[in-house]
Amino acid sequence: HCTSFFLYTATDVARADLVPEFAHKYGLDARTRAMIMGDYWRDGHYNARPMAGLAVFCGILCSGFAFMMFCSISILRHLSHAKTISPKTRQLQYVLFRTLAVQTLIPLVFVHSDAGQVLLLPVFGIDSSVFDWCSMIVSFFPPLDAIAVILLMRDYREAIWIIITCRFRATNAQHGVSSVFVSGFT
Repeated sequence: HCTSFFLYTATDVARADLVPEFAHKYGLDARTRAMIMGDYWRDGHYNARPMAGLAVFCGILCSGFAFMMFCSISILRHLSHAKTISPKTRQLQYVLFRTLAVQTLIPLVFVHSDAGQVLLLPVFGIDSSVFDWCSMIVSFFPPLDAIAVILLMRDYREAIWIIITCRFRATNAQHGVSSVFVSGFT
């Protein structure tokens, strides 16, 4: 929050440059709206404050990703050399690990890569109209994350299949559904 607030503040000159684009795209006045703005270029030179903010954001993302990789390798190394884990438990742990890895990759692709594009591409002078689709891509993250768990975990898959097909598993009981539709009582 502090990085965004202090290093990505919108200057009056930058706001004035955005007035026509904001009016055309959103029908808003850029001079009166609060915004976080990476004004990387001004008068042919880099601005130090947004570049420092970009370095902080990249450092946070890279260190978090490096920590996740370290933990992943440690988990795999522990699972492969553990002597006290039964084969069935080891198989379950590998399935859970694979599901967790996919659940980590989905936000990396659908959230962090889009945020990275929004932060990094303006540094290279790429037009900002390219980023209009980023919010749509971010919205795919929650359903895909849930779908990944359902597809990778057999027990969840079977439970969802039972719910979808409206079957009930019972050994000695017959389940019946009856309904009465009554209309037109007078």
